[in-house]
Amino acid sequence: MNRAPLKRATKSRAATATPKAAAVPKATPKAKRPVGRPAFASDDPLKATRARAAEASAHWNELKSSQLEGELVDAAAVVRRYAGIVADARARLLAVGPRVGAKLPHLALDVIDLIDHEIRAALSDLGG
Repeated sequence: MNRAPLKRATKSRAATATPKAAAVPKATPKAKRPVGRPAFASDDPLKATRARAAEASAHWNELKSSQLEGELVDAAAVVRRYAGIVADARARLLAVGPRVGAKLPHLALDVIDLIDHEIRAALSDLGG
């Protein structure tokens, strides 16, 4: 039995197209919600204030804990410590000229003065 292939009935494009005047307007897409936690976006100002206070308190507690564990140090103490180190280094460097003169008495005073002058110039360049 030979069967002839069946042809489907097709409509032309013109017959299936909807007129532009009859086009259905597209619905406006819903606004997407931002991803992540809201930055205290609440309709209740009291709730938002309490949330900010709780976050600040948690941050303060973390800082205190870090300080007690020795992870944080006082910035003023660090500045004092390094200022002492720099002052000590400066004093030691300024003493090089006279020490060299005492250890090597055969050197001329011009050489000792030149050493002292170069050390002072280097310290003044470092000082800004």
